[in-house]
Amino acid sequence: LEDYLIAKDDTGKEGRAYFDEAKARAYFLSEKSSMTMSSIAGVWKIGSTSSGFDYFILLPNGEFMLGEYDKESSEPENGLEAGTYSYDGSTLTFNLSYDKNGPQNDSGVGDIGRAKSVPVSLNADTTVLTMTFDGVSFPFEKVELSTSSIYGVWVAGSALSEGSDFSYLALLPNNEFLYGEYDSTVNNPEFENGLEAGTYTYDKETHHFTFNILYDENGYDDKGILIVDNTGLGDKGVTEAIPMLLSEDNTILSIPNAITWTRGL
Repeated sequence: LEDYLIAKDDTGKEGRAYFDEAKARAYFLSEKSSMTMSSIAGVWKIGSTSSGFDYFILLPNGEFMLGEYDKESSEPENGLEAGTYSYDGSTLTFNLSYDKNGPQNDSGVGDIGRAKSVPVSLNADTTVLTMTFDGVSFPFEKVELSTSSIYGVWVAGSALSEGSDFSYLALLPNNEFLYGEYDSTVNNPEFENGLEAGTYTYDKETHHFTFNILYDENGYDDKGILIVDNTGLGDKGVTEAIPMLLSEDNTILSIPNAITWTRGL
């Protein structure tokens, strides 16, 4: 409390305490922003990885990932976008740091260097998030997750700024997955990064995941031609068991000697 009080003498008596209005206002605005962000954080979906999809992953720390596959769009206008977002209770504003979804073509939620504000609304029980793009409303259903299982969004690195490395793995209760990554250390960063999506199975006895990749832009050019194979979690049409270890407190997921994620959701 002392941080938000100042001593001010307007009656000739020293030591009388008053609120420092500027500090108090900043504190309460920060608290309001935090509560607002927590109300909208989650995985929001339209469609499925087998038939066409839009998945928005809004993390509590203000990072986001969009995975999109619209069968009616040309290939460059699908894929992965990532960056940061803010939410004021009625508008989501996105700032992209990575764009493999029609870059500089205003697809997805926009382009790097141009913030995009989207009117949104939550229904009463916060299970449907409606976003309005160019006057057209799209209802996104919330995916319920459990922090006591493998289900969740697993995060390594950060998409806070352009060029920063990140890895997001979403393992959903309906056995769908999304994987988005940018790794600047690979031989061909332009092609060996991006979005993969599909279905997965998990063997609790062997701790192995098997991913059936149905959409894959990781290793492909913008025309869908494979440039580099065996990137990300694998290749479309090829299934392979991958060992992953979950910590006892369900907060860390790792592929031994490869990558370690922490729970983001």
